[in-house]
Parts: sequence; structure tokens; C-alpha cells
Amino acid sequence: MISLDLDFAGVVRFPPRNTPGIAVLRLPRVASLGLLTGLVRGLLTALQTASIAGRLWAVEAGRIRVYEEAAP
Repeated sequence: MISLDLDFAGVVRFPPRNTPGIAVLRLPRVASLGLLTGLVRGLLTALQTASIAGRLWAVEAGRIRVYEEAAP
């Protein structure tokens, strides 16, 4: 799932472990279509080399932060 809704970054309410993956695009208050396009391109590029399954990715300009629960 890809969303601009930051609520989906709440891993207690929306645990990513049993999902195909959650990507939250984090935009600044003043954003442009170009910035949004860049975040989506960055996400698509990262998906070519890494799996998002069971993880939460917070996609920001210049980086992707990955949340993954530790194995029990």
C-alpha cells in the first residue's frame, strides 16, 4: 500500500508484519507535483532491489527509512 496519510506510519495501529508492505510518502507542508513524482520514483527504484513485504517504508526526499520488527 502506498499512502500520503501519516497515520499508516503508526505500527501499533497498522502493523506491517502481515502485509505485502506499507509505503508512506512524507511530503513537507509546501510540496510540489515534482517532489511527489520524485518520491514515487525513489520508491520504485528501491523496490527493484529490496522487498517491502512485512515492512513499513517512510519515503522522504533523499532517503527511505525502513521499519521492520525484530524476529522473536
